Amino acid sequence: MGIMRKKSSAEHVDIHRQLLVLSMILMSSVFAIKIAVYFINEGIRGYLTIAGKSLSIISIILIAITIFWKLRFIPRNDIIF
Repeated sequence: MGIMRKKSSAEHVDIHRQLLVLSMILMSSVFAIKIAVYFINEGIRGYLTIAGKSLSIISIILIAITIFWKLRFIPRNDIIF
């Protein structure tokens, strides 16, 4: 078993930014699906609507995790806006 070391604040900032990028990609996918609904025929439209709602829920959860990570693990002096 390896020894667990404490992560530095820079590593926490990196993880926060990775979570932020992933949530932005998911949000852009939701918007792309919403646009595709207008151009796709009726048969596939229902599946795209379900996929869009599912990705919306996942992105909301991921944004909540990102906010929690920022508030919990990044010290106030390392928060970069």
